[in-house]
Amino acid sequence: MNFVVLLSDKDTEGLAAIAEAEQQWRDCVRELVAGLSGKEERSKQQLSEIEADIQRIVRIFRDRFFDPDGHLLKIPDVRDAIEIHSILKKFQEKLGKESENFGGDVLLHNEDTVKKMKQCKKAWTDTGIEIFSRHREGEEESPETVNMVAMNEMVDTFVGQLVARMTGEHGSAISTIHLTNAIEIWDNKIGPMINGLRKLSEGDWLLFYGCLDDWSHMVIKISTLIGAPCPADQMDQVIDPPNAIADVRKWLTSTQNSIDSRDAYLAEQVREIHTEMIKWVIQVLLRLAPDREDASQEAREAVLTASNTIENMIANAVSLFDQLKKFTQYLKRATEEIVVAIQYDKTASYAENPDKEMNEWKKIGMEYEHWSYTAKLLLAELTEDQSHVDTPEPYGYSPSLETERSFATSSEGTAAGEKAATESAPNTRPKAAGAHKRPEGAQMLHVLGRDLNPRPQQVNRSDEYARSVQGKHRKDDIGALQLLQKQLQESEERSQRTESRCSTLQMELLASEEKIRQMTKELEAFNQAKQEEEKARKEAAEAAAARALQPPSSPRIDPKAKPKPAAPVASATSKKKK
Repeated sequence: MNFVVLLSDKDTEGLAAIAEAEQQWRDCVRELVAGLSGKEERSKQQLSEIEADIQRIVRIFRDRFFDPDGHLLKIPDVRDAIEIHSILKKFQEKLGKESENFGGDVLLHNEDTVKKMKQCKKAWTDTGIEIFSRHREGEEESPETVNMVAMNEMVDTFVGQLVARMTGEHGSAISTIHLTNAIEIWDNKIGPMINGLRKLSEGDWLLFYGCLDDWSHMVIKISTLIGAPCPADQMDQVIDPPNAIADVRKWLTSTQNSIDSRDAYLAEQVREIHTEMIKWVIQVLLRLAPDREDASQEAREAVLTASNTIENMIANAVSLFDQLKKFTQYLKRATEEIVVAIQYDKTASYAENPDKEMNEWKKIGMEYEHWSYTAKLLLAELTEDQSHVDTPEPYGYSPSLETERSFATSSEGTAAGEKAATESAPNTRPKAAGAHKRPEGAQMLHVLGRDLNPRPQQVNRSDEYARSVQGKHRKDDIGALQLLQKQLQESEERSQRTESRCSTLQMELLASEEKIRQMTKELEAFNQAKQEEEKARKEAAEAAAARALQPPSSPRIDPKAKPKPAAPVASATSKKKK
């Protein structure tokens, strides 16, 4: 029962770890989806403003430069070009902000969130495999493992769709880049015209007017592609974030219920098997126990009538053997890794008796073998048929009756007690030929078994030698007891020193953690200030480079302004007179 409780405790710890990983994954999904949704709404708003500006340029051309039939009347002059160029600059600023959504700090932050989501998925997968492998029956995968694999595939698809929304890999990013490049080309043409460095012909302005319609269609296309998690022909495979979170939550609840029910079933199975074992032993003892001398024949027959038949006892014993064997194998396989881990942790921490759990785990199979062998001996005694004992005597086995007698009396007293008990309580049923009898001169001694537990065992020695050995053992026992008391006192002192040291280390650890948190805050503040400084320096450098590349503007001549009169030039004769 102890190992059933241990298995249940470890399963509960594992399920708690899975629930924690699922909670972290859910928080990351909500954070990422909220950020993406806000970014996409802002992008659509920017694109709608760009579309309005494009239509504004179209109206300028139709109102000023085209007749009602669509023929070009004149080309834009410098003043019109300046107005059109200012609108193109707004395009570039808004498209630049839109391009930042697919790179830079925004993308790095989203990638960190996706990385945390993948780590959470790996955490619950590793823990789930560890738990499910304990409850696997046979070579086939458990249903919980199959469900987890299917759920992980859905999670991978969902995360891939979120990554596609982040990077705009389904068309929005590349379309934004193409639109930005097209506008930049015309910005480089109209800018020099304003500064008087070049002129645009009628064909150039007609080509520019034709590009406006293409830009309008491209903006509409980008607006429809923003937030697309997959290509247009696969939109039926889109996984909504609320549905993905609900599916993962549903899997977690199903897994917890399944593992809890398995652990509860094991505990119930222990109680049922233990009850059946006790009932079976009682039924056998009702038939094997000697009858009282003052009991009437009717009372004896009533006792036998209340018990099962011998055939039913044999069938029940076979059923119990099979149940015990399967349960023992299942429990040992389920708890093996847990016991090995406990042993490793105790050995690594230099704990006392690190092999305790491992020795107890080994006893599970031995106890099953001992009980089965004892039950077969009882069946042989009951049916007087030695064929029921079809297995050899297990290692370290000794009947409990002889064990109690060995503790109670010496070899001579035991023999006399057995004889007196046989004469005072005769049994109406003869004993089987193969019943256990202690040979003359045999002595019960305690032998250390494979599980490090002492067990009584018969040894054939003379009475005189046995008494001398017992006297020597008594002296050795006193010395061993004193040594154990001394070791116990030293262990207590070491334990007290260790506890004091642990409390001191705990206080130091808390102080160190507080110091680390303080230094982390300072480092984050320093990094943030450094980033802001670098950003400001970069912006200043870009502004300086832009001013250096921009040619000097020529002075604008107002045709309505009157020319200034030239200053009078003094003649040579007037100079001479002066």
